[in-house]
Amino acid sequence: MMRKRIKQLNELPAEDRLLLFHAILLLPLIAIALGLFGFGRTRSLLAALTPGQTDTDNSATEQLKIAQRVTKIVTIAANRAPYRANCLGKSLAVWWLLARRGIIATLEIGTRKNNDGLDAHAWVSLDNIPLEQDTARYESFDSLTPGH
Repeated sequence: MMRKRIKQLNELPAEDRLLLFHAILLLPLIAIALGLFGFGRTRSLLAALTPGQTDTDNSATEQLKIAQRVTKIVTIAANRAPYRANCLGKSLAVWWLLARRGIIATLEIGTRKNNDGLDAHAWVSLDNIPLEQDTARYESFDSLTPGH
């Protein structure tokens, strides 16, 4: 099992390995910040650490490909690293990593009814396209872009 994971890691392009390393470090830091400061202050802190530039060099299609790659790598880190992140921490990490690349994505938070009450979920969208599956069942009630 460990050999397979090492082989998979080695097969990733160098840029993706670096992104995976950043995500593995970032996810527990975001979890700590959420615990200490709450969602609003954590989001504001991440937004303050984001450059104000936007990615005008890449087409919308290329930005979507980058966003999907970042989401995939953060999901790998969230699911396989020693720290297992929840959807809010994972979404904040994706949102911030994209903003650092000049890609303005939207962090969305929504709910859905279930037998016991409500389920909540967080995800990131780019141009109204969710970057992960299984979000259609949730009604978004909050959308945030960097700096807002």
